[in-house]
Amino acid sequence: MSIFKVIRRIIALCLFFPPIGNASENKQITEEYFCITLPVTWRQTSKPPEYYPAYYQYLSKDKNESLSVSIFPFKSKIAESEQLQMLDEFLDTRIQVEKKIPNSSTLKISSIVKQKQKNAHVALYTGYQPETNRRFRSFIIADNSLIAVFYYEALDMSEKLFTPKMQKIIGRVSLKS
Repeated sequence: MSIFKVIRRIIALCLFFPPIGNASENKQITEEYFCITLPVTWRQTSKPPEYYPAYYQYLSKDKNESLSVSIFPFKSKIAESEQLQMLDEFLDTRIQVEKKIPNSSTLKISSIVKQKQKNAHVALYTGYQPETNRRFRSFIIADNSLIAVFYYEALDMSEKLFTPKMQKIIGRVSLKS
């Protein structure tokens, strides 16, 4: 068989059979400040209001998982030496807010993990609220122009199921440069 016949058969197979894999199960979402890949069954439930142009929320088909994205742009670029200080102050506020949520008397929050990645500082923590069977992961990025919060939340989900789903969602986050 000639090489041309083999190539024609490969092209024909590609045209008539859909690709195998997860590409059709996910969708790329590109917003002003970030990109993220979510399952195609997720939908955007709120767009940023005019007075606060950097809040986005996405909801799973079953409505037991959500991703909230909040962007806090700085008025001017900050020095790299200030990024960690800004991140620490922001984290202190976030943890205080988490603890004030109703029915959170037994809220469990993991240690905060922080590290420097490229030109930014990142932090994350995980929480579990037994009263409402709510699990969450907060992934925060501070660079010289903004602080971005990616907050994945799930209700009535075991930790065994939560962890890989959370890693799949949070692991597909990127900021636009």
